[in-house]
Amino acid sequence: MFVGERPEHNFSLLTTPARSVIFYTRGIDRESYSSRGEMGGNEKLDFLQDNGQVDPFDISWTIPTDVAIEAFCYFYDCLRLPDFVDWHRDF
Repeated sequence: MFVGERPEHNFSLLTTPARSVIFYTRGIDRESYSSRGEMGGNEKLDFLQDNGQVDPFDISWTIPTDVAIEAFCYFYDCLRLPDFVDWHRDF
């Protein structure tokens, strides 16, 4: 899909022991993506950021943490988004 050839390309994770959210951005004016999982409903899951801020995300955005870690390793090795994650175009 996309190659992270520039510094503004970011692939990041928010994790809990069971569930994670993945984000991929290509720059301030370029498309960005986030993961989507199989869970539905209106439930929120809190994620603690390294700056101490807690951000709630819809459970539907989350995927199993082991899959998120696999996706992170895949992106690192292949420099493209893994096709085994359901991606939502945010922008």
